[in-house]
Amino acid sequence: MSTHVPTPPTTPPTTGAAPAAHPPAPHRATGGPGRTLGTAAALVLVLAAVVATLFTALGLPAARSAPHQVPIGVAGPPQAVTAITTALAGQDADAFAVTTYADAGALRAGVLDRRVYGGVAVDATGT
Repeated sequence: MSTHVPTPPTTPPTTGAAPAAHPPAPHRATGGPGRTLGTAAALVLVLAAVVATLFTALGLPAARSAPHQVPIGVAGPPQAVTAITTALAGQDADAFAVTTYADAGALRAGVLDRRVYGGVAVDATGT
Protein backbone atom coordinates (compact mmCIF):
# COMPACT_ATOMS: atom_id res chain seq x y z
CA MET A 1 0.00 0.00 0.00
CA SER A 2 1.48 3.29 -0.97
CA THR A 3 0.59 6.45 0.77
CA HIS A 4 0.84 9.76 -0.93
CA VAL A 5 1.52 12.74 1.33
CA PRO A 6 0.69 16.05 -0.27
CA THR A 7 3.36 18.77 0.04
CA PRO A 8 2.36 22.33 0.68
CA PRO A 9 2.80 24.74 -2.18
CA THR A 10 5.96 26.84 -2.12
CA THR A 11 4.16 30.04 -2.99
CA PRO A 12 0.99 31.16 -1.36
CA PRO A 13 -2.05 30.91 -3.51
CA THR A 14 -3.09 34.18 -5.06
CA THR A 15 -6.59 35.12 -4.23
CA GLY A 16 -6.40 38.70 -5.39
CA ALA A 17 -5.98 40.00 -1.85
CA ALA A 18 -2.87 41.91 -0.77
CA PRO A 19 -0.25 39.83 0.99
CA ALA A 20 -0.03 40.14 4.75
CA ALA A 21 2.18 43.02 5.85
CA HIS A 22 5.37 42.08 7.64
CA PRO A 23 6.84 44.39 10.26
CA PRO A 24 9.88 46.25 8.95
CA ALA A 25 13.25 44.80 9.82
CA PRO A 26 15.21 46.71 12.47
CA HIS A 27 17.59 49.25 10.98
CA ARG A 28 21.26 48.49 11.41
CA ALA A 29 23.91 51.04 10.49
CA THR A 30 26.47 48.83 8.87
CA GLY A 31 28.23 51.54 6.94
CA GLY A 32 30.58 49.10 5.29
CA PRO A 33 34.32 48.61 5.83
CA GLY A 34 35.17 52.30 5.33
CA ARG A 35 33.07 53.34 8.29
CA THR A 36 34.62 50.69 10.56
CA LEU A 37 38.10 51.80 9.55
CA GLY A 38 37.24 55.46 10.18
CA THR A 39 35.81 54.65 13.62
CA ALA A 40 38.91 52.66 14.55
CA ALA A 41 41.20 55.47 13.39
CA ALA A 42 39.24 58.04 15.41
CA LEU A 43 39.42 55.81 18.49
CA VAL A 44 43.19 55.41 18.09
CA LEU A 45 43.66 59.18 17.77
CA VAL A 46 41.53 59.91 20.84
CA LEU A 47 43.38 57.33 22.94
CA ALA A 48 46.75 58.68 21.77
CA ALA A 49 45.70 62.20 22.78
CA VAL A 50 44.58 60.98 26.22
CA VAL A 51 47.84 59.11 26.81
CA ALA A 52 49.93 62.11 25.69
CA THR A 53 47.98 64.39 28.03
CA LEU A 54 48.50 62.02 30.96
CA PHE A 55 52.24 61.73 30.31
CA THR A 56 52.56 65.50 30.14
CA ALA A 57 50.45 66.11 33.23
CA LEU A 58 52.27 63.53 35.34
CA GLY A 59 55.77 63.74 33.89
CA LEU A 60 56.40 67.46 33.59
CA PRO A 61 56.16 68.28 37.31
CA ALA A 62 58.56 65.45 38.15
CA ALA A 63 61.08 66.70 35.58
CA ARG A 64 61.03 70.25 36.94
CA SER A 65 60.78 69.60 40.65
CA ALA A 66 63.29 71.09 43.06
CA PRO A 67 63.33 72.02 46.75
CA HIS A 68 62.06 75.49 47.68
CA GLN A 69 62.72 76.95 51.14
CA VAL A 70 63.13 73.57 52.86
CA PRO A 71 63.68 74.38 56.55
CA ILE A 72 66.87 72.75 57.89
CA GLY A 73 69.04 73.47 60.89
CA VAL A 74 72.78 73.67 61.40
CA ALA A 75 74.54 73.44 64.77
CA GLY A 76 78.22 73.61 65.66
CA PRO A 77 81.22 75.94 65.75
CA PRO A 78 80.76 79.22 63.84
CA GLN A 79 83.31 78.39 61.10
CA ALA A 80 81.60 75.00 60.43
CA VAL A 81 78.13 76.60 60.41
CA THR A 82 79.33 79.25 57.94
CA ALA A 83 80.92 76.61 55.67
CA ILE A 84 77.76 74.46 55.61
CA THR A 85 75.46 77.45 55.08
CA THR A 86 77.63 78.71 52.21
CA ALA A 87 77.73 75.25 50.61
CA LEU A 88 73.95 74.94 50.79
CA ALA A 89 73.40 78.42 49.36
CA GLY A 90 75.85 77.65 46.56
CA GLN A 91 73.61 74.88 45.25
CA ASP A 92 70.51 77.05 44.98
CA ALA A 93 69.85 80.16 47.04
CA ASP A 94 66.11 79.39 47.26
CA ALA A 95 66.43 75.66 48.03
CA PHE A 96 66.97 75.75 51.81
CA ALA A 97 65.93 78.01 54.67
CA VAL A 98 68.83 77.48 57.09
CA THR A 99 68.38 78.10 60.83
CA THR A 100 71.45 77.99 63.08
CA TYR A 101 71.34 76.40 66.53
CA ALA A 102 73.79 76.64 69.45
CA ASP A 103 74.28 72.89 69.80
CA ALA A 104 72.99 69.47 68.74
CA GLY A 105 70.42 69.40 71.59
CA ALA A 106 68.82 72.64 70.40
CA LEU A 107 68.82 71.32 66.83
CA ARG A 108 67.11 68.13 67.99
CA ALA A 109 64.47 70.17 69.83
CA GLY A 110 63.87 72.18 66.64
CA VAL A 111 63.32 68.99 64.67
CA LEU A 112 60.98 67.52 67.30
CA ASP A 113 59.01 70.79 67.43
CA ARG A 114 58.85 70.70 63.63
CA ARG A 115 60.48 74.07 63.16
CA VAL A 116 62.96 72.37 60.80
CA TYR A 117 62.77 69.11 58.85
CA GLY A 118 66.27 68.00 59.76
CA GLY A 119 69.75 69.31 60.21
CA VAL A 120 73.48 68.93 60.44
CA ALA A 121 75.27 68.98 63.79
CA VAL A 122 79.06 69.39 63.78
CA ASP A 123 81.17 69.01 66.94
CA ALA A 124 84.31 70.99 67.83
CA THR A 125 86.55 68.56 65.92
CA GLY A 126 84.57 69.12 62.70
CA THR A 127 82.88 65.73 62.52
